[in-house]
Amino acid sequence: MKTITFETMIGALPQMNDISQLLGLNSQSNISLATIAAVLNKGGIIRVETIIKSGKEYEIKNSSKGGLLFIQNASIEHDISLILFFASGGNYVVYPSKGVSVNTNETSDKLVVYRKTINGELYVKNNSNFDRTAFVCFISIK
Repeated sequence: MKTITFETMIGALPQMNDISQLLGLNSQSNISLATIAAVLNKGGIIRVETIIKSGKEYEIKNSSKGGLLFIQNASIEHDISLILFFASGGNYVVYPSKGVSVNTNETSDKLVVYRKTINGELYVKNNSNFDRTAFVCFISIK
């Protein structure tokens, strides 16, 4: 086990440019900086705010094994949908919202969440004629 002195920690602090970074030890026991997003991602949690252009899609990385998805079509202020996705391709909508659908034949102004293949990554497609902001939080089963 490596001992780190307070002076060593203070010496590393000027490298930190904002509070979105964490100071810790890497696998070689060296002091390193990591973003909060990187730490969450390592733990299987993806949290993003993204603008999806009309007719385009957003890929949710590392979602192929299934997990819990919180998604909000924030452009039109709908509730947050809560959907459980299984690796087999199935899903269970725990809490629906008017702005999100899992129906791949959906033609309204909703965000549609789907897979292109069984065990594939999840995608969010914007079916509206306008750019949409989506808040996405995915917790992987891993």
